[in-house]
Amino acid sequence: MLENVVKILQDNLTAIVPLFLELFCLLFVVLFDPYIKRSHRRIMLLCIIFVALSVVQNLLNDFFVFYYDSPTLRTFNSIFGYSISPFIIILFCALVDSKTKLFPLWIIAAANALIHSTALFSHICFWISEDNHFLRGPLTYTSHIVCVGLLFYLLYLTLKRKSDRKSSRLFIPVLNFLSVVAAFLLDTFVTYTDEGITFTTITTVTSCLFYYIWLHLQFVHDH
Repeated sequence: MLENVVKILQDNLTAIVPLFLELFCLLFVVLFDPYIKRSHRRIMLLCIIFVALSVVQNLLNDFFVFYYDSPTLRTFNSIFGYSISPFIIILFCALVDSKTKLFPLWIIAAANALIHSTALFSHICFWISEDNHFLRGPLTYTSHIVCVGLLFYLLYLTLKRKSDRKSSRLFIPVLNFLSVVAAFLLDTFVTYTDEGITFTTITTVTSCLFYYIWLHLQFVHDH
């Protein structure tokens, strides 16, 4: 098994090294930046943790698909992968507008996680067959629909900011939105890539960095 783990890391080395280096550097500056608000620091730290877990989930999915035949473990890993994406988008919403009511969004994200958890005992969402094949159920695209809805809500929160409407600062959150949507479409319709890390995961890591820059621009504007 250890050889297979090393093989996975080698196959994805060109992706995971820059991603984790970027996350580590971002973690360092967020922890020691004296200008970032305490509430924003907490949200950024959660973003970094969730995105790092998403990268690990991508690697584990590659491992369970090609090197370790375990439908049960692959099912748990897939449930986690489908469940974590909405939570990251909600954290982005909190960064854009700290006053927005997030409780309904958390409920939606929790419902999405529960729906995908049914894969443990039913075929209503998805399941992994005994020969380790991924099979879709009628609710397979639940996470996709939830993420798209949350992304458009994130765009709405971005565009309604009066202080940013006529400013170049608006470029960063809008670019993040467009990048994540493009990556989401690539992951949905492109069936093969050379790397185990998905386009969406890579884009999400980059979005965290750009949101941090955006927060600094907000600080400069406020002072």
